[in-house]
This record gives sequence, structure tokens and C-alpha cells, in this order.
Amino acid sequence: PADPLFRSSYLLAAMTAMQASAVDITDPNLIWDGKKIEDFKVYKDTKTIYIYTPGQFIALHDKWENYKSGDRGYSGWTIYLMNDIDLNNQNIQPLTIGWYDGHRFGGNFDGQGHTIQNIYIGGKEDDRALFGWIDNGRIENLRLENVTIEAGDGGNEHVGALCGRMEYHSTISHCAVVNCTVK
Repeated sequence: PADPLFRSSYLLAAMTAMQASAVDITDPNLIWDGKKIEDFKVYKDTKTIYIYTPGQFIALHDKWENYKSGDRGYSGWTIYLMNDIDLNNQNIQPLTIGWYDGHRFGGNFDGQGHTIQNIYIGGKEDDRALFGWIDNGRIENLRLENVTIEAGDGGNEHVGALCGRMEYHSTISHCAVVNCTVK
């Protein structure tokens, strides 16, 4: 067994490194301005995407065609949320993920216990939610906070905070929605 003094030093160094990497949600890079869309980290060999900022999260919609397989986007890919992010109550309806029949989310999204907050989704489209339509996809370990959904003319179908519609072996696990209003 290793020297107890060495183990204590190693543990202290590891804890210090973890504290130094803590993220402050008031960091302006983690609050979306409603415009900035950024490239995200992609590792094609492992089909893994890392999301650090709101602009990268919104880019999941913007870059959909690059990761499409038939009607499903991100099928076979795992997306990791690396920070808490704030969508700043900007209307993200035209920028949601898996937003209609030809654009369903089929990947794995792991929030890793992080929170996406101040989400506003308004408009008249169906399948309205952060993930509008999940088809053979998985959402896990994600917390949504302060969500407002406006359903428009009342003729909308499949409206929710996290997911509007899900089918074909899709799963949602270890997720929470706190303080949600649906109008």
C-alpha cells in the first residue's frame, strides 16, 4: 500500500484541482445573448460531442444536417453537457432539438447533473419542448429550471418542458423540471 502521507497529498491535490475548475453560472459566457451560435467539441472516433456554452447547445439545432441519419439527428452520438447554462429567456422555439417529423432527436444527451435554466419556448408549432421529438433517443441526468412554454393558438400537440413527443424505445431518466409554466 502507498504511504499515507502520499495518499493525503494526492487527495488534497485532486480536491484543489476540482475546486479550481468549478464554474460560475454568472459567467457571461454561460448566459445566452439570443444570437451567438458557437462550434462545439466533436470527437468523431468516439461519436462524442461536448457542450460547454449556451451557444454550443443552440448549435445542436443549427448543425443538425451534419449529424443526420434518415429522420433522426445525432443517432449513435453521445452529447455531454459540461456546465450549467442559462438561455436567458430568449425564445428558442426555432432552435429546439428534434423539432418535427423529419428532424427527430435519436442520440444520447447526458446532462451530467447540470442545469439549463431560464428556458422560453413560444410559437405555434407542434412538438414544442427543449427536445421537441425524441425517436430512439435518450435524455438523462439533466435539470431544467424556470421554464416557460407558450402554446400559441391552442391547436398545438405534443408540448412539454423537456420533451414534446417521444417514441420508439426512447427514455428519459434522472431528469427534473423545476418551476415550469405552460400557457
